[in-house]
Amino acid sequence: MKNWSIYVALLIFAAPMAGLCQTNKIGYIDVAYIYDNLPDHQNLMAEVQATSMQYQNLQKEKLADYQKKLEAYQKLQQDNTSMPIQKDKAKELEDIQQSMQQFQLDAEQDIKLKYNKKFTEIQAKVSNAITAYAKEHGYSFVARLYPDQTIGETQPFLLYVDQDANDITEAILSKLGVKTAIQTKRKAGIQGPIKK
Repeated sequence: MKNWSIYVALLIFAAPMAGLCQTNKIGYIDVAYIYDNLPDHQNLMAEVQATSMQYQNLQKEKLADYQKKLEAYQKLQQDNTSMPIQKDKAKELEDIQQSMQQFQLDAEQDIKLKYNKKFTEIQAKVSNAITAYAKEHGYSFVARLYPDQTIGETQPFLLYVDQDANDITEAILSKLGVKTAIQTKRKAGIQGPIKK
């Protein structure tokens, strides 16, 4: 009976200690590297670039038209053309300037909206792959190795990482169906100055 009570006492004290001794598995990823090598993201960036070029070409045409009309207006001024005609041409130039400015704003907004709409889908796909991989392989935490400048971060999430220790970036790419990375990987290690 005495042995049994010692056994129960050990269980009472040892059980909570076992929970404290459990280790959490922590992995890290380079999110930018994943996006750079993900075909969906590459296609999105190509679409954004193509749309941007279309808008830039149209803006160049508008600027060329504006320059021609400006030269014509300046010639009218030199020729002492009547004021009503000069005012009309000045108003026309002003309207073209406003149109160009509005077009620039609309084009930027359109590109941002298209990017954000498609990027949200890609981001969800990457996030789901990270979550699935972490659950499959028993990771308690998965952290970002480098700062996410799209949300204004200037410092990395992790300040030190042992080279390749629990780097699951390649595994996430594989889970997303990417067999060969196009972009080169950054080296892990100290990410900033260490203050003593």
